[in-house]
Amino acid sequence: MARASEIAPHAHPLDREARFTLRELIDEARREASMRRRVYPRQILAGRMTQGQADRNIAMMEAIARRLTTLARP
Repeated sequence: MARASEIAPHAHPLDREARFTLRELIDEARREASMRRRVYPRQILAGRMTQGQADRNIAMMEAIARRLTTLARP
């Protein structure tokens, strides 16, 4: 898959973002939140992050998914 910089190297960053549908962005945010819920417990056990950091990062990604879902509603 081509990178955004390979598709339009001189395009404004917002123009490159427009190639993703709102549904794709929502799905990706949900996938990322799910991955964080699986991976972060190991990161905490290894001392690479605190429970508070993990909780905040997961909550932030879930908030992104919710916000995008709200924007997608007619």
